[in-house]
Amino acid sequence: MKWLVSLVAVLAVGLFSVALAGPYSSLGYSNETVVIEPEGRPGRLEVANHDGTFEDAFCWQGAGCVGSTPPYYGCFAEAFDLTYGEVNGISIWLTRGGDDSFSSDLDILVWDGGVLSSPEDASVIEVFPGAIPTNVPMWDTVGRNDFPVTTFTIHDPFSVGYYSDFAGTNCDWFLAVDRDGAGGGHPWTNVLPDLEDLPDGWVTPDQVWGAPVASFGIAIDFTDLSDAPFDDDYDHGSDESSTWAQVKALYR
Repeated sequence: MKWLVSLVAVLAVGLFSVALAGPYSSLGYSNETVVIEPEGRPGRLEVANHDGTFEDAFCWQGAGCVGSTPPYYGCFAEAFDLTYGEVNGISIWLTRGGDDSFSSDLDILVWDGGVLSSPEDASVIEVFPGAIPTNVPMWDTVGRNDFPVTTFTIHDPFSVGYYSDFAGTNCDWFLAVDRDGAGGGHPWTNVLPDLEDLPDGWVTPDQVWGAPVASFGIAIDFTDLSDAPFDDDYDHGSDESSTWAQVKALYR
């Protein structure tokens, strides 16, 4: 009978721990991570702010995720300042904690701004919903996930990121973080107002996780058009929209 009582106690503690999971989490520093690259990657120019190594991994979950409606609380983003060109794909480096399986998807987002100031909430220029990661190994191994997207053109600073809906659960996966890079990155995350003692809105990740961050594991597949005639009415790949519902409907 004692073993039954002990088993019930263990299960209760486990369920209680899940219920108490905080709104943000990390997997902890490691300088021995291994990166798994997918086969058959396209040979175009990749632009990334990280140095190809990752020393931590972050996620939002529970009360920290309110990103399915504006202004996308619980998002991660990395900003880029490039010449006139086309974005043909987006890569995200992910890892996971203790679960052996996962079933969630993510919505890829593109905002104006993010270099000289934070991304602009009201200026989502692209959304690619329902992207499904397939290369998500256990920490401290990190997997690169390449997502082809409808080509869009840029000529101003912009931010690329994603939202995963872990509002009702702990994280299926974590975003890989370059903590020891040389710098030059522009990582951002969007914090729900009045969430614990955190600052709200778009902030740098050190304001949440307390650790310096050089860049997130986010990159773009980029075609440089700086020598091509410049078109001021550049194509975002779809009709522009300033709300999540409108812009998401374009890709249903």
